[in-house]
Amino acid sequence: MTDTETSILAAAQNVFLRKGLAGANMGDIAREAHISRPALHYYHRTKHALFQAILAKAVESIIPKITSVVTSDLPALEKASQILDHYHLLLLEHPLLPHFLVSEIHRDPKALLDMLEKHREVGRLVERLQQQHASELKLARPPRVAIVHFFCTIYGLLFFPFLIKPLLDGTVFTGGDAEAAFSEFVGERKTIVLSLLAASLKTPQQSATEKPAPAKSATSPKKRPAQHVAQRRGRRLSAAAAKTKN
Repeated sequence: MTDTETSILAAAQNVFLRKGLAGANMGDIAREAHISRPALHYYHRTKHALFQAILAKAVESIIPKITSVVTSDLPALEKASQILDHYHLLLLEHPLLPHFLVSEIHRDPKALLDMLEKHREVGRLVERLQQQHASELKLARPPRVAIVHFFCTIYGLLFFPFLIKPLLDGTVFTGGDAEAAFSEFVGERKTIVLSLLAASLKTPQQSATEKPAPAKSATSPKKRPAQHVAQRRGRRLSAAAAKTKN
């Protein structure tokens, strides 16, 4: 990628952040990049193509980091923790990525899948992660379904604050430290996401041994419900009181 292409992507990202994807136009991006509009069209014909280039660059930057985590021998929950850390940093740098991903999924999901398939390691990573998550998930689900639970828990809870950030900026996070406050808020989300994910997974002991709970002995006495015990005590007290009166 040339210096001009790099500066165009940086300028486009600045404009998208200020005006949003819908409000930005190619003239704004050309002025931000200090080039003519025809020169901008030489590299990218539409703002949608520009955002695709930003997304592709972000994917290329994070895949090696995710690969390192997924191919490790860590349990699924620890892998999720490290994946969240990487995405936290990525989204703070590119906060509009969740908006674009959702838009692309509705507009042309195949184009998004084609972009991911250019990175051959992605398929292997998903396969490895889905096998591990299926073995650690409390629900007895096929690997292809188990991995959807994993992705929905992580990406759904991580992306949503960025999707509603314009609303949060005007109501919850205001003033000069709004961006720092939002970053802190997103960091706090990690604990919530991991707790929900942990609740869906087996304990390490269950995952390793899968020993069923010991069956109750057939000769052991059955415990009577507390209500029945109280009723019997009440009848005994009533009988004793009646004898005393007589």
